[in-house]
Amino acid sequence: MNAPEPTLQWSERILALGPTVDIATAAKILGFGRTTAFELMRQGTFPVEVLSFGRVRRVRTADLMAYLHIPVTASPEPAPAPAARAA
Repeated sequence: MNAPEPTLQWSERILALGPTVDIATAAKILGFGRTTAFELMRQGTFPVEVLSFGRVRRVRTADLMAYLHIPVTASPEPAPAPAARAA
């Protein structure tokens, strides 16, 4: 039995997080801690662009994948629509 490629597993897991992630999650993906992440963000040296929405800071998952050299082949399958209930 062939095991799936590790890169494919990571890309699926990262894409499943949604279009953006918080700074702590981005740090975990990049392999460093939350405190370091916030310090890098304050210094303007976070490895990928940080988006600011008021007091909220987010990172695009596509930017994380590009930084990690993980190709984005396709987006994850959308969740199936809920079945209509009989009245």
